[in-house]
Amino acid sequence: MRIIGDFDKYKALNKKKFTAVRERLLANRMKKKGCKSKDPDELKILRILILARMERWQKEGKLKILGPREYRLSLF
Repeated sequence: MRIIGDFDKYKALNKKKFTAVRERLLANRMKKKGCKSKDPDELKILRILILARMERWQKEGKLKILGPREYRLSLF
């Protein structure tokens, strides 16, 4: 493990380098092919489809809601 010494000094010296690397990583993540933002109508339709699927799974017994944020999904 490296001994850095005074962390505040180390942080000040490397802030520009860290910021440049971080910006490059974020830019690469945003440029992924096939990632486009969805329009509001598409989001509404997806929400309707997801809720219908969840209701169907509940009727079939595949999905059980255990609590406000707890679910049990058994597909097999």
